[in-house]
Amino acid sequence: DSRNKVVDVVNSLALIAQENSASTEQTTASMEELNATINLVSDQADDLLKLAHALQKELDYFKM
Repeated sequence: DSRNKVVDVVNSLALIAQENSASTEQTTASMEELNATINLVSDQADDLLKLAHALQKELDYFKM
């Protein structure tokens, strides 16, 4: 009976470990996707800043 309890506990722990592994993989994939999105937003922010500077130069032409 004690042996069966130990086997059940070990099996439960193995199942928990598998579930944790799957969750970790999902979290890693989500973090990689988030990182790619942040990089894209950063690149677009840089492009927007360049456009703002170019617009400012154009507006400076009309200042007197």
